[in-house]
Amino acid sequence: MDENEIEGAAKDIGGNIKSAVGDLTGDTKTQASGAIDQMVGTAQRTYGKIKDQAGGAGSAMVDQLDEASAFLGDTVAERPLTSLLVAGAIGYALAMLIRR
Repeated sequence: MDENEIEGAAKDIGGNIKSAVGDLTGDTKTQASGAIDQMVGTAQRTYGKIKDQAGGAGSAMVDQLDEASAFLGDTVAERPLTSLLVAGAIGYALAMLIRR
């Protein structure tokens, strides 16, 4: 079992409890926070299951995707304007291709 499955399940349960407390107290902020925690937990648990089922080759591919995602996130954080311009150019090019 992958650690993401365990952490995701814990977040899901914690979010469920937080949401229930929000329901009892009528606190919409706590309800929303609990719902978000549940969604994050479910996503993390699903990621863990996929990574666990992927095995050796699939796991290596998932690790490479993790590294690529981290690199992309770092690049966007370091150069937000450049990233925005590149994304806009890609969107414009796709719009031009679709319009034809």
